[in-house]
Amino acid sequence: MINVMLPTYNEAENIVPLLNMLQQTLESINKGYYIIVIDDNSPDGTAEIVKGLDIPNVFVLERSGKKGLGSAYMDGLSHCKYPYTVILDSDLQHDPSTIPLMLDIATTKRCDIVTGTRYAKGGMVCGWPFRRKLVSSIANNLAKYTIGLQATDLTGSFRLFKTEVLKRLIPLMNCKGFGFQMEIIARAECLGFKIEETPVVFYDRNAGDSKLGVSEILLYLKSLCVLYFSVN
Repeated sequence: MINVMLPTYNEAENIVPLLNMLQQTLESINKGYYIIVIDDNSPDGTAEIVKGLDIPNVFVLERSGKKGLGSAYMDGLSHCKYPYTVILDSDLQHDPSTIPLMLDIATTKRCDIVTGTRYAKGGMVCGWPFRRKLVSSIANNLAKYTIGLQATDLTGSFRLFKTEVLKRLIPLMNCKGFGFQMEIIARAECLGFKIEETPVVFYDRNAGDSKLGVSEILLYLKSLCVLYFSVN
């Protein structure tokens, strides 16, 4: 019933515990699931580690290089086979135990997207330095007030989609990097898809390095400008 897409780049230290957590959570739902690991030729051997686990319902999609987050979702989508698709980071910053709640919200409220939010009551960020919190807050508020969006967490990447809705949105996307998360929610709101939010706790990574750099921030600002003129 649920696909899970996991883009990875140098997540050798995180991927095994994350897959263990995902399996325990998804098996508790007692429905079919399929985990798609989309690896961008990680030098640390992330893909080889996952393949070595030999788990039947985990598929590794290996790509030739670092092509970006949005591009990873685009490629991974062709391997999705269940009606709901979850996207989350592969660095243990998202707690997979929230997935059953997301699925319950999607089915009971008949919505198209359930997005985790750090910025509504009950949500929070743990372990981030002030600079990272400031960057996230500015990025969210810039998009929210520039484009006039309702969602409270536009840069978050822990979401559940109806797979058919994700397939409609993906071809519309222009941003391949950090701004992908903001753009997909903006386009979903513009098209009138029903979006619900649920509070999530976001944890700072314990292993590996953040993929967010100056170039990603500049691309985000560029994407925001393009999106302003295309959805307004």
